[in-house]
Amino acid sequence: MVQQILDSSASSSNRTAASKTCLDLLRYADHRTNLAATDALPHGRNKDARAWLSAALVYQYDCWSTLKYANDTSLVDKTMAFFHSSVIPSGSDSLSMVLNYDVFGDKTGLWGPARTERDGFWEPAPAPGGPGPAGGVPRDLKADVAVCKKGCEYESVQKAVDAAPDNAGPGSRFVIWIKAGVYEETVRVPLEKRNVVFMGDGIGKTVISGSLNVGKQGISTYNSATVAVVGDGFMATGLTIQNTAGPDAHQAVAFRSGSDLSVVENCEFLGNQDTLYAHSLRQYYKSCRIQGNVDFIFGNSASFFQDCLILVAPRQLNPEKGENNAVTAHGRIDPAQSTGFVFQDCVINGTDAYMALYHSKPKVHKNYLGRPWKEYSRTVFIHCTLEALIMPDGFLPWSGDFALKTLYYGEFENRGPGSDTAKRVSWSSQIPAEHAGKRICLSIPKLSLVGLKTKSNIGNTPRSLEHKNLLDSTISSPNMAFHGHHSLYLFLLIALASITNHAEARRLLESLVPKPEIPSIPKPELTPLPKPELPSLPKLEIPTLPKPEVPTMPKSEVPTLPKPEVPTLPKPEIPTLPKPELPTLPKFEFPTLPKPELPSLPTLPKPTLEKAESPKPTLPEIPKPQMQELPKPAVPELPKLPELPTLPKPELPTVPKPEVPTLPKPELPALPKPEMPKLPELPKIPA
Repeated sequence: MVQQILDSSASSSNRTAASKTCLDLLRYADHRTNLAATDALPHGRNKDARAWLSAALVYQYDCWSTLKYANDTSLVDKTMAFFHSSVIPSGSDSLSMVLNYDVFGDKTGLWGPARTERDGFWEPAPAPGGPGPAGGVPRDLKADVAVCKKGCEYESVQKAVDAAPDNAGPGSRFVIWIKAGVYEETVRVPLEKRNVVFMGDGIGKTVISGSLNVGKQGISTYNSATVAVVGDGFMATGLTIQNTAGPDAHQAVAFRSGSDLSVVENCEFLGNQDTLYAHSLRQYYKSCRIQGNVDFIFGNSASFFQDCLILVAPRQLNPEKGENNAVTAHGRIDPAQSTGFVFQDCVINGTDAYMALYHSKPKVHKNYLGRPWKEYSRTVFIHCTLEALIMPDGFLPWSGDFALKTLYYGEFENRGPGSDTAKRVSWSSQIPAEHAGKRICLSIPKLSLVGLKTKSNIGNTPRSLEHKNLLDSTISSPNMAFHGHHSLYLFLLIALASITNHAEARRLLESLVPKPEIPSIPKPELTPLPKPELPSLPKLEIPTLPKPEVPTMPKSEVPTLPKPEVPTLPKPEIPTLPKPELPTLPKFEFPTLPKPELPSLPTLPKPTLEKAESPKPTLPEIPKPQMQELPKPAVPELPKLPELPTLPKPELPTVPKPEVPTLPKPELPALPKPEMPKLPELPKIPA
């Protein structure tokens, strides 16, 4: 159906772009569902299956949402209705079944609709010892190719990405060294480019810059990113990614990631609205700098932000007038999705330019930790420093009471002037101590370095990360296989195969459910066994032991010390001084002096000088005129003008429209064609 929309959209750039994006998203959903059915579930990797099915549901929903902005034909409308009534509900049901199996196993009596922390439901903490992302990007990576303006294998980042091998296995990385410089381009790391690493020369030195935004024809938030990554295992370190779209650009993404088990360390993301789009799957950001203003960290991924500096920047148009800014906008659409944002040991502050505006008018510049983009938004802040720009409310509603009963916004042991929770909104939470003390694994990149045989030091394999028990892990122990629960596995596989066209899923299903001929087994006759007679045992007599006598120790006498007498000091009397009465001074009134009129001075005759030796004329001394105070003239009161009579509105006679006679068209006589006299032949001039 979506392909039909694309084939019929040559005249509409918006519909063409929407259908292309939708086809890509459905391809990603198909890929993740296939991985869950054929790779994760058969090997007991339940949390991998949950992460991938959560992402598949994100892609299906985003396809529907993308078509919503290009719904101008009946075919688009029918396609959206099919997604809303069939595709998305089926994906939600499959995800819910996998969640129940992961949490409750074969205790199907406990299975039911997904519950959340707001319902008082907390998943059990996973067993300790699993791998985690705390090591970040390895320090001793060696470049496979280099990018620079001159003298390298490639002059653009995209060409270097295109050179990476397709579908690389878990035992290899493709490291791209992006040397210092500004690269004005958009970069796409597609699904088949796995384990790609961007290694720059440092924040502010290696810069990838773009300016795509939704103000341009055919551009959506999803495809406005300067750098967009879909291939799994992506890593980046030591670079800046920015979107420089102008003040009328609205949504303009700097970095979008749908890379599973991705690790980004020591990077900078610059933008305004929607700077960092953590779109889907499991992501880890360490020691990064993220700058923006409106919902500038958003998406429906399971992302963990550690030791990051998060800065609010001024709005581009009239920043002095004030604004409402939200740092985060998480987009979880289903309670069974293993997604959420966790911020640990981060600093939330403003840029120097923004803080100057804030301190000048703190009441008009309002900043919040987040607002719920979707119904089951989930975000927590742990051990973070919240500066003064954070409002006492903490969080901002999206619209009315939307999502306020289903979201989860939690805080635990934050610090700073913005961390006071006394005036927090009633729908935010303080993480209970019994859950805050447990070790959990979020849906963050848990296996980023496991099994990778690269040029890096294996000793840099990240250790497990301990933080608060809020969101579930998406990596399970390989020991949790389906042995003993074969029928439940078949049930889940049937559900997944019913919503996809995966030949591999159906092949597994057929191989697991053969059709053998079962012979009829006769029911055996059971012979009742005689009840055995047990011999009577003699009663065992236990001797009574004498109670030992404990000697009584004499009680020692403690001498009683006399209580010292403390003299009571008399309370000094402080004399009350009379309040002095200050005299009220009369208000001094300045007299109004009339403006004096100066008399005209006489014009002196210009002296005539006969000779240079003539004596200097003596000018007569003009006496200083004396000012005479003139009396203020009395202004006579003018008589009131008489009221003018109201004249009646004259009635104008209706003039009949004159009839213009139609004049006959004169007939012009046909003039005879004049005959031109024949000119005589000119004599031939000899050569």
